[in-house]
Amino acid sequence: MNNTTSTMALLLFAISFTFISCQSLQSKVQKDTNKKLEEIWIKAMDFETVTCISILCDKFEDEAFGQYQSITDTIVINELIDILSNMHQIEPINFDIDTRARIKLISKNDTNTICIGSLILDYNLKFYDTPKSLIDFIEKYVDIEE
Repeated sequence: MNNTTSTMALLLFAISFTFISCQSLQSKVQKDTNKKLEEIWIKAMDFETVTCISILCDKFEDEAFGQYQSITDTIVINELIDILSNMHQIEPINFDIDTRARIKLISKNDTNTICIGSLILDYNLKFYDTPKSLIDFIEKYVDIEE
């Protein structure tokens, strides 16, 4: 095997490994969200809001104005699932997310919570870049108090 063939084989392996890893992440998110979601609850504040201190996810209930908005429309829930299935996972972070929205994914047997900051979100103790499409989704379906 010459150097060109070795390089091509290594490159093909790297591309295959990356593809398989991404597919594994997508199937994990889809498995979590495809538990026959019955309802989603979303509470959000303006993503451009500047605060003196970070709003922690577990304190978001008390710190942010407004009530959760319930969504049961299957088309809207599927739109959210599509967004969540295509997120980019990042390395764990060592700081708290400055939460601007919180989504509860409600199925018959459990509830999962997503804490969303302007740049990073926490979903099942894994961190992802906050997709612009998710912010757009929230702003489309939630009455945000400023």
